Amino acid sequence: MHAVRCSSGGIEGCVLAVDSLRTPALRVSSLRVLRGRRFFPDGVACVVTSAATIVRFLCRGVLEMSENEKPSLADVAGVTSAVIVLDLLVRKINEFAIPAIDPHVQALAGRTELGLFLSQHTLGVWHVVMLAVFGVAALFLYRCSLHDVFLLPGRSSWTIRKSILVVVAVAVVESAVILFAWRDKIDPEWHWGIQTGNLISNAYEELAFHGFLLGMLLKHTRRPWYSMVVATAIFMWHHGQYTGWDSVGFFVFAFPFAYITWKTRWLLWPYLLHMALDWGIDPLIVPGYVRSFLG
Repeated sequence: MHAVRCSSGGIEGCVLAVDSLRTPALRVSSLRVLRGRRFFPDGVACVVTSAATIVRFLCRGVLEMSENEKPSLADVAGVTSAVIVLDLLVRKINEFAIPAIDPHVQALAGRTELGLFLSQHTLGVWHVVMLAVFGVAALFLYRCSLHDVFLLPGRSSWTIRKSILVVVAVAVVESAVILFAWRDKIDPEWHWGIQTGNLISNAYEELAFHGFLLGMLLKHTRRPWYSMVVATAIFMWHHGQYTGWDSVGFFVFAFPFAYITWKTRWLLWPYLLHMALDWGIDPLIVPGYVRSFLG
C-alpha cells in the first residue's frame, strides 16, 4: 500500500508509507521529512512526500535494470513521468518559497544593481529550488555519477578544437538571428548586475537542465534524441516569458545546448555557449525584468 498520511499536527504528521515496494533498494517503512513549521507551510511537506512516492514508483523498473538491458517503452514513459513530477514539485515549492524568501533577499541591497545581481541571479529562489530538487533526484534517487551529469568530463565524441568551433558558430548564428528578428527592440544599455549575475544563474540553469535533468534521462532511457527533446522542452517551459512562435524559436535555439552536452560530455561547453549568447545580446536588448526591477 502506498499512502501519505498528514495529521493535523502539520509537517510532523506527514509520513510517507511505501511498505509494499518489492525491491530492497526501494523498500522503506516510513520517511519523515521537513520537520518543523519554520521551513514550509503544512501543505508543502505533503506535496514533497507525495512526489517522492510517485517518483520512486514510476522509476522502479529502470533502477532495477542492469547496464546491458534496454528500457522498454513503459520504462521510458515511467522515467519521463517521474521527471515531470519533479518539475511540478519545483513549481509547487516555489509557490511558497518565493513570496516567503525573495523579499528578504531583495532587502539585502534594494532595487539596485547589487540587488539585481543577488535576488535575480545569485540568490534567486527559483534557481536554488530547481537545482536542489533535480540534484537530489539525479544523484541519490537515479544514482547518477558526476560523469553521468557531465560535471566531470566524459569521453567526448568531439575534439577540443571542434567543440570550440561549434560553440562559436552556434553563438554567432543564433545571436545574429535574434538581433535581426528583434532589431526594433535594440536599445543598448549596460547593467553590471545582469552581466555578472549571468555567470552564476547560467551555471545554475546548465547544471539543472543539461546536467542533472538530461543526465538522468540519458542514463535511464538510453535514447539520446528523445532525452534531448524532453530536456529542451522542460527548459523551454521554464522560460515562460516566451509564448507563441517565440516559444518555438526558443526550443529550436535551445536544442543545440543539449546536443553539445551529449556530444562533448561536459557542461563547460553549453555553459560557454550560454554565456556567449547572453553577453552578446543582453547589453543590446535589455531583458524586460531588468528595467521593471530597477524601476
